[in-house]
Amino acid sequence: MNAFFWGCVLHFPTMNFFSFYKNHSYLYFRLTLFIILFLNFSVSSHATKILADNLIFSTPGHTRHPNRALVEPGFSTLRANPGLALGVGKHSAVLELGFDEKIPARTPVYVRINGDENFLSSLLGGSLGKSLLQTLGNVMIGNQVIEIELKDAHGNTVFKEDSESGFRSSSLRLVINSQGEYFLRVIPPQDFQRIRIHNKSGSLIGTGISYSLDVYYAFYHQVQEACDLVPLYTSFEGNGMSLDLLRLNPPISELQYAIDEDFMNTYSSLSLGILSTLGAESEQIFYFDQALNPNKNVLVNLKISKSLLDLGILNNIQIISYSNGVSTQQVQLSSFIDLDLLGLFGSDEIIQFSIAIDSAPIDQLGVKITSLVNLGLVNDHLGISGLYVVPKMPEPDFEGEEDRFRICQGDELRITPQLEHGLDYLWYKVEDDSILFIGEYDEFDVPENLPPGLHEYALRSRYQGCSQISIPWKFEVEVIEKSRPEEILIEPSNEVSVDANGVYQYREGLDDIVLTPSLPNMELNSTSFFWFLDEAQSQPIFDGMLLDNILFQLEPNGELTITNMPYIDPSDPFFLYVNYAGPGNCPASSPRALRLNSIIVVLGIELEEFHSKINDSREIEIFWKLTNLKEEHSLILEKANQSLQWTEAFRVSGKNQENGKFVDKNPWPNFNFYRVKVESELGKTLFVSSVISIKAPEIKEQSVKVYPTVFEDKINVDFPFSSEKAALIQLVSHSGETLITKEISLNQVGKKIEVNHLNFLPSGSYIIIIYFNNIKTAFHIMK
Repeated sequence: MNAFFWGCVLHFPTMNFFSFYKNHSYLYFRLTLFIILFLNFSVSSHATKILADNLIFSTPGHTRHPNRALVEPGFSTLRANPGLALGVGKHSAVLELGFDEKIPARTPVYVRINGDENFLSSLLGGSLGKSLLQTLGNVMIGNQVIEIELKDAHGNTVFKEDSESGFRSSSLRLVINSQGEYFLRVIPPQDFQRIRIHNKSGSLIGTGISYSLDVYYAFYHQVQEACDLVPLYTSFEGNGMSLDLLRLNPPISELQYAIDEDFMNTYSSLSLGILSTLGAESEQIFYFDQALNPNKNVLVNLKISKSLLDLGILNNIQIISYSNGVSTQQVQLSSFIDLDLLGLFGSDEIIQFSIAIDSAPIDQLGVKITSLVNLGLVNDHLGISGLYVVPKMPEPDFEGEEDRFRICQGDELRITPQLEHGLDYLWYKVEDDSILFIGEYDEFDVPENLPPGLHEYALRSRYQGCSQISIPWKFEVEVIEKSRPEEILIEPSNEVSVDANGVYQYREGLDDIVLTPSLPNMELNSTSFFWFLDEAQSQPIFDGMLLDNILFQLEPNGELTITNMPYIDPSDPFFLYVNYAGPGNCPASSPRALRLNSIIVVLGIELEEFHSKINDSREIEIFWKLTNLKEEHSLILEKANQSLQWTEAFRVSGKNQENGKFVDKNPWPNFNFYRVKVESELGKTLFVSSVISIKAPEIKEQSVKVYPTVFEDKINVDFPFSSEKAALIQLVSHSGETLITKEISLNQVGKKIEVNHLNFLPSGSYIIIIYFNNIKTAFHIMK
């Protein structure tokens, strides 16, 4: 196939055939209607002819050049004569050919023949052939008889039929190819190896006129699987037609155009004028040498005028499948088309019907028109422009809602068809009237950056190495816009306030915390708010939820009330998270965070000053100034390293500590954090200050070595210098616990110190801190 254009409907340039796609199921058939425009469509046969190349017998004197029937392109002529009265001069001619090997039963075998055009064209009509011969006005033409006999290798007859009453059975038919050449098509009931062609006359008394039959060759197709299959032969059938009507119109003309390579401009023509009587039928039959197994589709292109569609002609058209000559299913086309759709067709459109072979294999397909007595006299024609085989329409591995997948904006979606061996899968994007090829994949990842809205895609399948492509499975991806939690407004009430940093502050335990969410231009009763305890939105807050004596209550409008909220340490902040889903929106993947802080609950205590600095001895000094402290209050200074595990550094009682100072002689390496707390005499926290941080100074003598960095039982510390001052070595856990302290004299150069017997320590990270000359150096090690 050179090109295959998914275009607009002829005469309807704004409409795409995808919009007409409709899928139904009916027993073995599933028909789909759509309109399609082909450009330069071509097919090729993958069958090889195996000729009968042995001459077994020929009638001397009446079979001319019998050897020419063994090869292409010659032919042998068989002459028959009915003779005169009393059979004087009567004779017939026989040509018997043999194959090199036995031919299996049910293998279609062909004999190319030629002769009187009127005689042969009539016999194309199968059981209607005898009636057609009677319309010729020449009785003697109808007196010619062609007989076919099949034999095994020993000469025993396994099949024998003739044209005396027309080729009525499915085992012997006269067919035509796309070039208009005639062939006898034989389906042997048993294995055979010889074929005998007998040209003779019937029972009528002759006039001495001879009947000639040219036999070109006999053969069968050695079929190879799968690519670009088309029927290579066709014939027709008919019933219930009067001789008077047959004389006016042939039932079908230009049969070969239905199987040529032009699927748009040429077509066979089925006459409708002869079907105006009750019981009249006309059918064109198409033959496949290779049985079409399930999981294939046959596409049938029909040319139907607008006037016929308006008359309801589709009620009288059937597509029939056959297996071994027996009808397996009949489908009336009108049952698969929406009536509203018919008004979209222009005049003489090509309408394509797709037949899915879902169950039993088929080897023939027929397009039949039944009696039009209900329509009156119709002087028009039905055109058949071609049919061919494609893979079945791909199907998804899971079903969307009416072939629609719904995802939230930015989410991932992978679509996987039901994969079949030997098929390639082609993906397309449908945009307005354009079909954009995306690529060839076994599965398709929908782009995550699709904007909200409806996006159309299509998937087609193709046999690997072949050109014909299946009808499309069209699907839609609906991308739903995600909410924007950053737009949520949280209105506090009661004693809750919002500071300059957007932190929601409440009074510990005194009042309910009430938080009311809203959105700009929010539609009333159409937006749902959701509250969570974690950013991953895995711990939802529900109405009546009780957590550590904290009561959460939710109103339908999303208003959240929190009762019994305890004091929250500012160093360990408490967050709530809120999200929403509006009409036509998905909740966002990340909610809005809301931080809660306790505010002072003992009125009058205020922190006027709180800062730190490094003194000349490289120690950290912390200063504070409080007001309204009472004698019974306790003031505590807490410190922490970067893990924020708070420890008590200083505690004092009484009002005299409103202005205070503390010197931290052993700060942590890197950053140190400090805060001031005030407790009642019963130990209840009354006040917690904000947190300040400061970075400790570092020792400059970096030549000190600590090794190994990953230890088991001991640690080595090397001092490459001497000093009158001593050094202090501490081994500290990351939680701040001092495990070992050693004072080391440095009165000699190259002092090596071992910190040993460390087997008792659990695996983890530790810090070696060396204090020397008012400078502290920290080394991080692991066990």
